[in-house]
Parts: sequence; structure tokens; C-alpha cells
Amino acid sequence: YKRKRRRDLFSVIFSAIFSVARFRRVSAFVLFGVLSLGFARPSGAALTIGSAVGQALDRNPSVIQVREKVREMDYALQYAWALVFPTISATGTVLEKKDAVLNGGGLFQGQAYNYYSAGLALNQPIYTGGIVSGGLKVAESNVLINRLNLEIAERNLAISVIQSFYGVLLYQRQVKS
Repeated sequence: YKRKRRRDLFSVIFSAIFSVARFRRVSAFVLFGVLSLGFARPSGAALTIGSAVGQALDRNPSVIQVREKVREMDYALQYAWALVFPTISATGTVLEKKDAVLNGGGLFQGQAYNYYSAGLALNQPIYTGGIVSGGLKVAESNVLINRLNLEIAERNLAISVIQSFYGVLLYQRQVKS
């Protein structure tokens, strides 16, 4: 009877795991392994819902990918703002000329022996046809969209982990009784 119940337990858990979305399936399987085999926690320490959700959020590849996309869009927004402001560039050259020691007269036809040059340029686009302001609005929209996508992915993963957590606890209680 226990063997049959254990087989039923695993078949129910695995059928539940394989019926959800891809990243939910992976997170539920990992959570089941953590809960049942005791990996990724010190001996004697209980795995709480909060720590399970925290571990899943830290290690889930889908959530990590969305976080990196948010960082990428943050940098794109910084670049869009950089296009609004002027660019400054500086240049400098030094040229030193010397006469030969044995020559009696100057060889440089009245030019100075040492030549120094420095330049500073400031460029500010005056009219770009709305490209800069439009690019800024697009970058801000992309940041907002990707932050919302991150929030959605984190919530979906948290729901999946909580459901799997309680499912495993329920099945463990059924196995014990």
C-alpha cells in the first residue's frame, strides 16, 4: 500500500509539474528536489516559503534574463539622455623643430621653432526633427515595459513556487499518514 501511494504521489507531482509553463515546470521540479532531498539548505534548517521563493527568484534563468534586459534598457535610457546634451572634444598638437648644429642660418623660412596648437569643440544639435526627443520617449517606454515584464515574471515564479511548496507539503503529509 505504501509503495502504491508513493508511486501515486510521484505520478501526481510529476503530472502537475509537466502541465505548467516551461519555467514553472523547471522551478517546481527544483523546488520538489530541494524539499524532498534536502539540497541547498543546511542540515536541520527548514526551508520556508520565503526562502524558497527567494532562492527561485535568485536562480531562475528566465527571471535573470528579464533583469538583464531591464539593465540593458536602463543603459539605453542613459544613452538617449546623453544625446540631448552637447558633446565636447579637445585636441592638441606640439611640434618642435631644431636646426642642425653645423648650419649657419635658419632652415625654417621664418617659421617658429616650436609650434603648439590646441582646440576645443562644442557640438549641440539645434534641430533634429524630433529624433532625439522621440528616442528619449521610446527609451523611457522600453524601461517601463521591461520593469513591468520583470514584475510579471517574478510574480508568476513566486506563485508557481508557492503552489509547488504547498503541493509537496500536502503530499508529504499524505505519505506520512
